[in-house]
Amino acid sequence: MEDEVVSIKIDSFDKLSISDFSIVGKALVAIDIRDISNNEDRRRVMDFVTGLSIGRECSIRQINKEGVYLLNPNEGNS
Repeated sequence: MEDEVVSIKIDSFDKLSISDFSIVGKALVAIDIRDISNNEDRRRVMDFVTGLSIGRECSIRQINKEGVYLLNPNEGNS
């Protein structure tokens, strides 16, 4: 899956599903939370995504100040 980026768009914490994140740690994943208007929901989603990236041994970085993040698997995971 080299150079493939899987995009996950999240518009609500309540609609978050762990099955949507099964690819994390196996490919580059772009997480887009720009459609979440509630700051509390944004924080909750990012807490989830951060924990998931730690658990799957991925690095996470912000690629857009409005709310797009890239989860990059470590070399040993891909």
